[in-house]
Amino acid sequence: MDQKDNIEPKKDQNQSSISDLLDSIQQNSWELELLISGFAIFLLIGALEPMARWENDLTLLATDTTWAQQLRFLYYPGLIALWLLIGCLIVHVLLRGLWIAAIGLRYVSGDIDYEELNYKERFSRFLKRRIGHFDSYIERLELSCSIAFSVSFVLIFALISLSSFSFLLYLPRLLFSYFGVFGAEFASKILGVFSLMLGLLYFIDFATIGFFKRSAFTHKWYYPIYRFVGWLSLARIYRPLYHNLIDNRFGRRLGRLLPVLIIAVLVIASVQFVRSPYFNLEQRGMLSLRAEHYDNILPEEALQYASQPSLDDRYVGEDNYLEIFTPYLSRYQDPVIEKKYPKLQPGRYAGIKLEGAFNLGTFYNKDAEVDSLLSAFASIHKLYLNDSLLESSNWRFYRHQKRKQNGLIYHLPLHDLPIGEHQIKVDRQWKSTEGDSLYWSEGSVINFYR
Repeated sequence: MDQKDNIEPKKDQNQSSISDLLDSIQQNSWELELLISGFAIFLLIGALEPMARWENDLTLLATDTTWAQQLRFLYYPGLIALWLLIGCLIVHVLLRGLWIAAIGLRYVSGDIDYEELNYKERFSRFLKRRIGHFDSYIERLELSCSIAFSVSFVLIFALISLSSFSFLLYLPRLLFSYFGVFGAEFASKILGVFSLMLGLLYFIDFATIGFFKRSAFTHKWYYPIYRFVGWLSLARIYRPLYHNLIDNRFGRRLGRLLPVLIIAVLVIASVQFVRSPYFNLEQRGMLSLRAEHYDNILPEEALQYASQPSLDDRYVGEDNYLEIFTPYLSRYQDPVIEKKYPKLQPGRYAGIKLEGAFNLGTFYNKDAEVDSLLSAFASIHKLYLNDSLLESSNWRFYRHQKRKQNGLIYHLPLHDLPIGEHQIKVDRQWKSTEGDSLYWSEGSVINFYR
């Protein structure tokens, strides 16, 4: 009994010392906020360029594998969160700068002297009611600065949670489809409806500041849903911030706006302004020239068209040869080759390998016949020059350095071609998604000049 009495005061002393330390840090937190915000803004702006490169790599990877497309659930919310954090930190720095300016002005001028302004009573009464004392204005700025710094992280982690929830719930559907589980399509639909219902219930509770958690009728059955969705959405990261935000009247009003702010951020990120109403840069046909069709003027952002063939230039060079490149789209073209040539040995073993400090897995198939692989790959392409079908024996395997893609290249001799505008078109063979049949798809017309 005596030991217990001796232990409890120590706990109180430790708790009191921690509280005093946090109170001291809290009073001087504005210095830390400015320091962190200033460094973070420059670091985050520097991260935009690597993020753009990752998007290009993700686009290229998505042309080879189905699962890589699902990484978009993680990448694009992360990109939106990056821009959101930059914007929130800039707003925070501006508010904190205004707060410092107000404190400096208070040192010089003190409080607002409404009598010295000599305004009419109507204006003086309005300003006293809306502004009040200058110290109250500084206090409101302090509150806004601290809230802006915290809310930005709540919004960011809410977006990350949304992407994590979507990715983890879609993952079983992807695995069912990849391993060919019986009834995978039906199971995917059931999982889709189930995930939609869970997400909707969780969002309603989030938007209503815990309606299901407060209700005597729903708290029992909602508890396991709350725990499960919280685990999927990584909510543990931001829940302390969120609940500390909504435990007072001002925070609850702001908390009710969080779903609106999240939706507004997603809408703003999706906004595009369309100009030139009478201009139509169509992808197919010969009435337009597109930069992504020509390697020498290919812009970086054009990797969204990574599945399209391209020419080395829209003008034939002095050697009178034209280079035509068509990418290897493993995700779509492997099933076609497997159906047409079921006994064909692959050139490389696909999948995850280790090479470096640890070596695991075999990369190349020694039994593969390279000429047979080239013939099989070439057989699913048809090359047309001005509507005339060309022989496909001139295709060669090629690694495109600028597009960072594997594929086929064709060196087309044009010594006897007349001067003027001409067209190249590459048709490719695909496998139907609804059945086991193959079909030819007409490619885009690419103009070039000699």
